[in-house]
Amino acid sequence: MAVRTDGDGYAYALTRSDSEVGWRFDAAGPVRSALAVADSTVFAADTTGAFYAVDVQSGEAWWQTQDGSATAGLGIVAAGDQVITISDGLSGFDVQTGATQWSLDVGGRLARTAVDGTVYIAPPTDGANVRAIDARTGDTRWSSAELDVCPSLEVAAPPVVAGDSVYVARNAAGTGRIFALDRSDGSQIWTTETEQELTSLAAGGDGVYYSQERFADSTVYALNGADGSVRWAFNLNERAPPWPDETHRVRSLTATEESVYAMSIERSEEETEDPEYTGFLHAFDANGTRRWSLTIDSSSAPVVDTAPVVDDTVFATGNRRLYAVNAADGSVVERVEPVVSKRSTPAVSGDSAFVGSDDELLYRFRRP
Repeated sequence: MAVRTDGDGYAYALTRSDSEVGWRFDAAGPVRSALAVADSTVFAADTTGAFYAVDVQSGEAWWQTQDGSATAGLGIVAAGDQVITISDGLSGFDVQTGATQWSLDVGGRLARTAVDGTVYIAPPTDGANVRAIDARTGDTRWSSAELDVCPSLEVAAPPVVAGDSVYVARNAAGTGRIFALDRSDGSQIWTTETEQELTSLAAGGDGVYYSQERFADSTVYALNGADGSVRWAFNLNERAPPWPDETHRVRSLTATEESVYAMSIERSEEETEDPEYTGFLHAFDANGTRRWSLTIDSSSAPVVDTAPVVDDTVFATGNRRLYAVNAADGSVVERVEPVVSKRSTPAVSGDSAFVGSDDELLYRFRRP
């Protein structure tokens, strides 16, 4: 099952067999948060500050609470018997009842990820420290030493976890830095500097992947996760099909144990106030070989995102459409017509995909 939110105030659920709408849940406002699915429940927040726990099968709300921090939140994560909203701070809620278990004020919007009961956060106002938070209690398990960067650094992407390491991307003074930290205590393993500011970071298996800010740089970079050495770089402009250097850019990355998926956008060469954009989804083997590329619909807004990779299916969005793509060959298994938000990433569980919308609905669709 996959879930997605859109700006229309609905949450959508799509079922796996034929991509039909399994149900739609009417929220109080546009559903633009990231979604989380745990066991039989999907969690979503809307722009009014309402936070919902919705039954995966029926679309009925288990509970609802008001949590203002979720309205502009960067995400929701489920961790064991806790579900956590993340925005200018963290709040932990009981999965069964919605009761607030703990809250943590970190003084600014967070970049975060959650793995195995731990939430890894990179607060932009907490110096350069990365913190590991116990999802059950909200206690700090460890806080890294201040990373070796200038004071003007900014968080470039959420921390990513692979194996025994946490990888962190920071920007400062027009360049980027990637840090590898020990997952058990936050100690630094290695760091490397990039030529431009970073836009995305992913890790899977023993590889770390990143892209850079410069619009002309349409390159996917790969590092060795153990020591930060360069493995390969794939410039999309240098391989067929050719794209003009100044109009093509890597936007987001997702990695698994054996593959990395890149979403890129190409801007039309015509100089207009409302240029057209075309999105592309690319699949690479861990050794840098590109398996396939898929063109995503054109749009007047340059919004394309890689969604989760589940089993043998990659979920991606572009121009308010949700795509289910065969990970092996890049063929489109299913395309759901415009319902999805430009700001939300699908959540997938079992036979369904869940998406949010600006029409104040949460949808459930069956996965193909």
